Amino acid sequence: MKLALLTSRISISFILLLSFNINAQPSNDDQANGIEVSHQANWCSASDAYSTIDASSDGTKASRWNSGVNPYSDVWFRFQATGTNVTIDLMIGDINFPMIALWDDSGNELASSGYMGNTQEVGLGSDQLIIGNWYYIQVDNRDRSDYRGTFGLCISTELTNDFQIAAQEIPHESNWCSATTYSTAKATPDGSKASRWNSGSYPFSDVWFRFQATATSVTVELNRGDINFPMIALWDDTGNELASSGFMGNQIDVGLGSNQLIVGNWYYIQIDNRDRIDYRGSFELCVSTDLTYDFKEAAHELTDLNNICTSNTEFSTAEATPDGFRASTWQFNPFADVWFTFTAQGTDATIDLLRGDIEFPMIALWDSNNNEIVSSGHLGMDADLSITTDQLIAGEEYYISVDSRDRIDRRGTFGLCIDNPSESNDFISGAIEVPHQSNWYSGEDAYTTVGMSADGPDPGCGSPATSPVSNVWFTFQATSENISINYEGGVRHRVVLWNSDLNPIVCERSRGSSIELGSVSLVPGSQYYISVDHYEASPTWQSPFQLSITDQPSYDFHQGAIEIPHQSNWYSGEDAYTTVGMSADGPDPSCGSPATSPVSNVWFTFEATSENISINYEGGVRHRVVL
Repeated sequence: MKLALLTSRISISFILLLSFNINAQPSNDDQANGIEVSHQANWCSASDAYSTIDASSDGTKASRWNSGVNPYSDVWFRFQATGTNVTIDLMIGDINFPMIALWDDSGNELASSGYMGNTQEVGLGSDQLIIGNWYYIQVDNRDRSDYRGTFGLCISTELTNDFQIAAQEIPHESNWCSATTYSTAKATPDGSKASRWNSGSYPFSDVWFRFQATATSVTVELNRGDINFPMIALWDDTGNELASSGFMGNQIDVGLGSNQLIVGNWYYIQIDNRDRIDYRGSFELCVSTDLTYDFKEAAHELTDLNNICTSNTEFSTAEATPDGFRASTWQFNPFADVWFTFTAQGTDATIDLLRGDIEFPMIALWDSNNNEIVSSGHLGMDADLSITTDQLIAGEEYYISVDSRDRIDRRGTFGLCIDNPSESNDFISGAIEVPHQSNWYSGEDAYTTVGMSADGPDPGCGSPATSPVSNVWFTFQATSENISINYEGGVRHRVVLWNSDLNPIVCERSRGSSIELGSVSLVPGSQYYISVDHYEASPTWQSPFQLSITDQPSYDFHQGAIEIPHQSNWYSGEDAYTTVGMSADGPDPSCGSPATSPVSNVWFTFEATSENISINYEGGVRHRVVL
């Protein structure tokens, strides 16, 4: 009986002892007993080598640890610095919501990181170590017992792009985007707060990239992964800020640009997030040597100007930086202005700004010499805008700038409406450009003099009216010395060919429905005009018409003589040719009375096949034929 009782007591004691050993506190539960780890390049433990299970609290709560009861179950490690830099990563075993901190042997915090989520790894770094000194690593978890668990550590003497001196090198080329994601999850603060970053304690978790400029321009865009409230800045290698952008919202991409780079110099991109641990996260970068419409020199071209509207989210100032000028009506200097350009079709223009989520928008119209044409400051946070002008010059280039009030969160999306109707060819300034080429045809009744007014100089032909009546205008650039113009339309019209100074070169009129005129003395490269009008003052004669133009001389000129065959019994066909509307050229044939000089002559040519020829003319009276 005593033996049995003794055996029972021994068993119970063994069980109690075993239980006590299983639930013992970790040996590195206190800072004084921190486990010594190696400070060397790329040392790692197993991912479950250490644990916070049954650990108690001691030490101080680190500055970047999350709110709660901390320390809670912290454990400690120590190392003797072999270099000035250290990077520490915590690997998840089954610990939840891990936190980490680095202290020197005097109790000064060098770096810390709160938890990012229940199973997200954390880390930190420092470039402030003193070789030979001892440093302490503190690991804890969120303040609930079931969050305690196992983890591992990796320690290196190499820095990451958490630090500007170890910035990740990226290319500066056209349209490069990162193939992998980057993150601020384990980053600590260094560097300076950029001028356009939002209010707060910054830098907070910034990371760095660098590139060597291959061109004078750069556009940088940050595409969000799970980072929240991202911010970006661009610095030169002497610490001067070139551009920056604060956050627009928790899930909005950001970007910036500059046209002030020096080829061959190094530049730094700084990425950060709003100053809360759980806003850290992943992102991608895109870098290009091409500018966006953030800059006037890369203004977005508007080509359809005929009362066209975009959606109100087509454009944005979200990634814009300031350049250009403050318009006279604007309440603020350029802050995040973007640019558009168009070539005026006419003198009148109406431009409307349609709000998306931009606030306090402003708009201005400029000529190519940066002279303000018209502008509008903001009319309130959510008011659309409209500007109008009648001072444009057709063919000239103009610029539109759009901006918002000078606060990061006022930037946003918008659309544009533009109506710049083509100036009617009723006026010289609206002359329709036509080609000077072989056998161009306008199409049937493509143009009209109906409802048109008079402008331009007196062409000096037509009776009783020689002054313009209802003329319309065309223009072309000469590609050769020759031109033939054929008019088909209403009767009692005239067609005039003018030089660039609006001096008439040829004027032909006809009581019929066809007019042909031309010239063999154009100057290639020079600009010319064509006007079509009726020469009777009554609007009764206004009419639709069509034009044909060719760069070959007509048979009105010796150079355009029609080649005909020299053969037996050739016949042109009835009324195949005409002298109607033709001009005079060539020498005096010395026959005819009272006029012996050419009047309205036309020309033909043939190559003789024999010594003999007979020519028979059938047509209008009082004509002459000369061989």
